Amino acid sequence: MALYSKLSSSPKSIIKEHRTDSNLSELYKDLFLFHWKEENHHAIIDDWSASENSNSLGERDRAVDELIGLMPTSMGSCKSRALRCVLFSETL
Repeated sequence: MALYSKLSSSPKSIIKEHRTDSNLSELYKDLFLFHWKEENHHAIIDDWSASENSNSLGERDRAVDELIGLMPTSMGSCKSRALRCVLFSETL
């Protein structure tokens, strides 16, 4: 997945800048990071869709397995963020 490799490597400096910027709130930093991860997943799917006709059945199966492998990470991140939001709202 060529596009995935490009997305995975080039914006790391942008993410690092956001993570270390003391002028940004932690909530904004988390939202930016999770939004970037979601956009990265969309790019993977777009890349996979564009190359769908050129892949063998085995390559397509591996791509689907990779995509399915991303789901627990995404769900874990969402659940963790939701729990932190609930805990934070209880302190207000």
